[in-house]
This record gives sequence, C-alpha cells and structure tokens, in this order.
Amino acid sequence: MAWSQDDRFIGEFRDGLGFFVYPTKRFKTITIHAAWVRELTAEDRALGATLIGVLRRGTESWPNRRLMQARLESLYGATFRADVAKIGDKQLLSFHINVAHGDFLTGHPDTFHDAMNFLTEVLEHPRMADGQFPPDVVEQEKTLVKRQISAIINDKGQYALSRLLELVAEDQRFGLKKLGTHEEVNAVSAKDLTRYYRQVREKSPFLFTVVGDVDPETVRGGLPGAAAAASGRAVSGVHDLYIVWRGTGAGGRLASLESYRFQ
Repeated sequence: MAWSQDDRFIGEFRDGLGFFVYPTKRFKTITIHAAWVRELTAEDRALGATLIGVLRRGTESWPNRRLMQARLESLYGATFRADVAKIGDKQLLSFHINVAHGDFLTGHPDTFHDAMNFLTEVLEHPRMADGQFPPDVVEQEKTLVKRQISAIINDKGQYALSRLLELVAEDQRFGLKKLGTHEEVNAVSAKDLTRYYRQVREKSPFLFTVVGDVDPETVRGGLPGAAAAASGRAVSGVHDLYIVWRGTGAGGRLASLESYRFQ
C-alpha cells in the first residue's frame, strides 16, 4: 500500500499539553503513547525511574501484574509498557499501549475506548495502601532500578559513552543519567514517592499521541484526566523535541516528522 498524501500528524503543543493524532488506515492496530515531562535533576531522577516501575505494578481495579495482564489479554492481546526516557535535559515518564482495531474483530468492539480506560486507570488510580504506595512494591522496584544502573556500568561501551557525556556536559543537566545513582535510589521512600507522584500529576506537562484509524476529535474528547489537568503548565527553557513515525513499508520510509517546543 502506498503512502497517502494525507498521512500526517494532526495536533499541537499548547499550554502544557501536547496532543497529536496520526489518523491512518495503514495499520490494523491503534498505538497510544502518553508521557509526563519533567526537568531532569539529580534530586528527582531516581524518583521518576522508580515511579514508572511502581505504576506498572498495579491499579485500584487491577492491584497486581497478573490482573493487569489478564485485562490486557481480554483486550484481544493488547500490549502495555511503561518506561523512563531522557531527551536533552528532560526526563519523560512514558506509557505505551497497543491494541487491535475493533473493525478487524468480531462484533467490532470499541477497543480504543477500552485501551484509553486502561491507560487512565494506570495514570490516575494506582494501587495505594494507607494513602501511599505499598512500601514492599517500592522496595522491589528500587532493586530493579539499581540492577538497571549496574547493567549500564557492566556494559563497557554504553558506560564509556555515558561517562563521555557526563564529562562533556559537566555541571549541565543534560549530562545527568536518567536513572540516577545507587545512593539516590536507596534514598527513595514510599512516602517520598507518593508525594512525587502527586506533584507530577499536578504540575507536569503532558504529551499524548495516537496512531491508527481514529477520529482526532473523538480522541481529544476521551483524553485522560492527566491530560486535561496539564493546561497552563510549562517546562522552563526552549527545546526542540520530535515525534517521528516510521512506517512498516519498504525501507521503513519516513511518513511524518513534526516538531514542537516547550516554552
């Protein structure tokens, strides 16, 4: 199938909310990507890295990984992942869900709506115990983050590149590692992580992208509360970020490239 001339991202970044939709019939799935954008700092980076792991461990409706996975399987084998990324001096707390389009399934279920509900549950209704994240879950995720940090140190090539960036960017935030250090991770507590999560929800700009055969206005009307609450937020400084969508056609041809700025 040839690329349509109409294949392009539709959306904008304004007042703390980046909203982009790539409406296309090229795929039989719908991909949803959401991210909170944080300033990358030595004080908060370990909290962000740990928070991602805790949020994917359970919600109010599905309080453990097994139940979350069962819910995804009921959505015709939908896949979900959450991870922490770094772009320049920004830390992105990212969430991705991919689901089959209902038009290709028996009964034409509204899988996009169900996937949005799942994502909203993860972002807005994480599992809590006595008003905070369960301490045992937090400790388990801290152990996993420290293993990731050690894995980078043990990879000589990746570690050398990381150290080079640190030296070149000495005293600048874009030289910081996205996961933090063992000492910073050790200092994270369930209480501090819960406070940080609420701060992220209340103050962080939000990016939201959907790719698939969807109506942009329908998508906008179903944005998670985290997106609606982002209005008016800003990230200090001006930095170009790019959304790149590479198709599955011959040679992975570039279909669209859009840029937007954080003011």
